[in-house]
Amino acid sequence: MRRGARNQQNKGAQDPEAMPDGLFRRYTADTGRDFDLLLTRAEELLGVVVRDRRHLLVLRSLQFVVVLAPALLLAALSAPPAAAIALAPALAVAALVEKYAVRPASRRRSQRQTELTELVDGLREVFVHLATSELWPTSRTRQARSRLARFSVEERGGLW
Repeated sequence: MRRGARNQQNKGAQDPEAMPDGLFRRYTADTGRDFDLLLTRAEELLGVVVRDRRHLLVLRSLQFVVVLAPALLLAALSAPPAAAIALAPALAVAALVEKYAVRPASRRRSQRQTELTELVDGLREVFVHLATSELWPTSRTRQARSRLARFSVEERGGLW
């Protein structure tokens, strides 16, 4: 069994964070109802990506404050041999935190961000077509355009 496969099998489909990577890539918005459902999914996924970004920031901050800052302070106040003894375990702990907490969180965020970008790009492609072919009222078109505007046009940066 590949790494992480068991976790994906046990996750419920109701939780937006639990959606397997690429689940919505196979769906297209052929109708206005599909468009609304996928746009709602994109908004939920945006919330997850923002939470992932905050989580990653907290991990990085904790990594510095709890592990590296005290070791650097102790090293600065100690003689050279004691400084090396103080820094070695701190750097080892920092490397473990990086490997087992920060990198997996960063990978998850990147995957979700990619999925979000693909989903929103697909919605932007069909938006005008659906609005004109289904004769959406002006208020619905304006609302959909406003909801789509919440997503950054840039690949990196912006809201997510």
